[in-house]
Order: sequence, then C-alpha cells, then structure tokens
Amino acid sequence: MGLTLKLIAGTLNQVSAMNRREFSAVSPETGVSSYTNAILSYSRKVDRKTALISSLIAGLGEKNKKAAVRDAVSSRKAKRAGGKKLTQLLAEQNALQALAADAKKLRGAAKALSATSRWLYIASK
Repeated sequence: MGLTLKLIAGTLNQVSAMNRREFSAVSPETGVSSYTNAILSYSRKVDRKTALISSLIAGLGEKNKKAAVRDAVSSRKAKRAGGKKLTQLLAEQNALQALAADAKKLRGAAKALSATSRWLYIASK
C-alpha cells in the first residue's frame, strides 16, 4: 500500500509540474476556462480523497497503539491466548509509521496540485 501511495504522489507531482509549465501559455478564452475548471474540480476531489486516506491511517495508528499496550508481554508467567510477540508489535508499528509518512507525502502532493490548479484557473479567467 505504501508503494501505491508513493506512485500516486509522484504522479500528482508530475501533473502539478505540468500545470506550472502551462501557466505561462494560458490565455483567457472560454474553451480554456472550462478545461481549467475541470482540472480544478478534479484536484479538489483528489485533495478530499487524500485527506480521507490520511485520517484513516491516523485512526489505524491509534487503534494499533491501544492494541500494542493491551497485547504487550506481561510479567506473569501464565499463558495468554492470542498474544503477540514483541517483535511482531514493533514491526507493525514501523509499518504504520512508514505508511503514515507516505500518506503525508501524498497529502503534500495533493495540496501542491490543488494550488497550481487554482492558479491555472485564475489565469484562464
């Protein structure tokens, strides 16, 4: 999932760069205005979706922290059913931290795309 988030962030950065390149060539025409309005609309949708992804990953991280405290190794010698090993808990936490970092990069790329799309739309008006 982290790889997918990285690929999407890279694509959004490429689209944002294309918006910056096209900014100087935009002239206020009716056909261009509707095209830039569509770009702005799509960039807003992407921004909302990335916010949702970020909140889902943050919620997952909070649930994992609570589960880690609950499933941590106790000092008792009694056997517990369903407990996780400490190495497994640490691996899960590291994976979630990496996923959160990828989601943060995706969110930044979506914000950059939204900003360049907004300027492109303004230039076409």
